[in-house]
Amino acid sequence: MCDTKIQREVTSRIISSNNETINIPNNFLAYAPELTVFQEYLTHFIPILKDMYESDDYDKRKIAFNAFERIIIDDYIIQTALVGMWAIRLNSLDLFMKKMHLEIKNLLVFLS
Repeated sequence: MCDTKIQREVTSRIISSNNETINIPNNFLAYAPELTVFQEYLTHFIPILKDMYESDDYDKRKIAFNAFERIIIDDYIIQTALVGMWAIRLNSLDLFMKKMHLEIKNLLVFLS
């Protein structure tokens, strides 16, 4: 596990490059929700995870799903509602609904 200083530096570089195409290694996003620094910059990562989740690439979808699954949904929605980030809140709700739809679909397949 990286120490917090390295996590902050990497995350800061990713976010500060917002005028360029952000290239984040898939492995970082796969484990990012476990990092404390991820929670601080969550609003920057959610749109990236959403794009990966909606990608045609199966591996990207799987990584985004696994990363998104580890985010505490209720806390995040409450946090964004309090801050007033309505667009991000709607993206979160959209992802949450897709996640729930997929879980229900998997459950139905399992039960049949």
